[in-house]
Parts: sequence; structure tokens; C-alpha cells
Amino acid sequence: ESENLTSTQCYDLDRAPATWNPQNADVAQLSASWWGMGYAVRAGVDAPQLWLVAGSRGGITTDQTAYYDFLLEAWVSSSRLATAPVYRTSAIVLENELYQAGGALLQFNTTGNANVM
Repeated sequence: ESENLTSTQCYDLDRAPATWNPQNADVAQLSASWWGMGYAVRAGVDAPQLWLVAGSRGGITTDQTAYYDFLLEAWVSSSRLATAPVYRTSAIVLENELYQAGGALLQFNTTGNANVM
């Protein structure tokens, strides 16, 4: 059984004092445990999208990507990385392009792979 969490929780900097919101209140629970992924916020057509890129999902290193659609209030599966599955990775958005860079293939074997989504 996985010890990883599937819940989400957001820190609200707009409140005074800043505080943690209740679990799954702002972003829906994940369908499977997911950690070691890259994450970034990208502009969507009508609302921002919170992207999760690669990582360990359900205990397996993955090349999957998904984003949270704030209008549908649901996670949406998206494309896979063009390179091998990776975890302990990073993601960034530049000019509304989502980039994934680096990470580990197995344990601490790092990679210089990068992807554009």
C-alpha cells in the first residue's frame, strides 16, 4: 500500500494571516498518488491550468502529464513526454510554453533530458 498522498492542499497568501486551506478545497483530489513531478501554472483559454509533469504516479515512474482544469474542477490527462519516464524533475512555463527539464531515471541516476509540451 502506498504511503503517498492523493490529496491536494493550497496555501492562501491572500489571507491575513496566510494559512492552509482545507484539503481538496481548491483543487480536486488526485486519482492516484503522485510525487516527484514537475509542476507549473500555464494560462488556459478561460482559466489558468495547474500542470503536473512526469514523476512517480501510483508507485511507478511515469512519463504522463496532466493539468487541473479550474472550470471543470477536474484533472485532465494530457500528452506523454517524448523522452523516458522520469521523476524528481522540474517544470516551468515561459511565454505560455510548458517545459520539463532534468530529473532521475532510476533512484539517483540523473538525466539531462528536456521536453516541451
